[in-house]
Amino acid sequence: MKKKAGRPKAGKSNLTKEAIVQAAFDIVHEKGIDSLSMRQLASKLGVDAMAVYYHLKNKNAVLDELVNKAIDFSDFQPFGETKRSTENWKIAVKNFARFYLELFRAHKDLMLYLIINPSSGQESIQTGNEILFSILQDSGLSPSNIIRITDVIVD
Repeated sequence: MKKKAGRPKAGKSNLTKEAIVQAAFDIVHEKGIDSLSMRQLASKLGVDAMAVYYHLKNKNAVLDELVNKAIDFSDFQPFGETKRSTENWKIAVKNFARFYLELFRAHKDLMLYLIINPSSGQESIQTGNEILFSILQDSGLSPSNIIRITDVIVD
């Protein structure tokens, strides 16, 4: 029987945090969030479970990373083909809302986890809030109204 790799020696690791997160992402999308376990994740990666713990301290840490991966605004273009202007902010808000909805549709299990664990994914949520806040600043609305609208759309 082939021995699984354990914790790597210094400088010799083929296992990365990114590889672990991608493998976990695949498991969640193939089998659902309830199927994700550190042992199954390690098995998929061909390593001992302790090697996974070396990179991420527990399942919640893995799930937090998954939420951040799922809520990815790097490809979001708020104005699409439209030039950014104070007149086009409504188009950008609609595009943002559609994009956000599609994230939820594509990653239902992870979004439910986010609702139950709101501290998860804070980095990505913050990025989304900043994008939306920037769009709404073009509207001429007061800062307090911008915050209210952001809360309605994001929450």
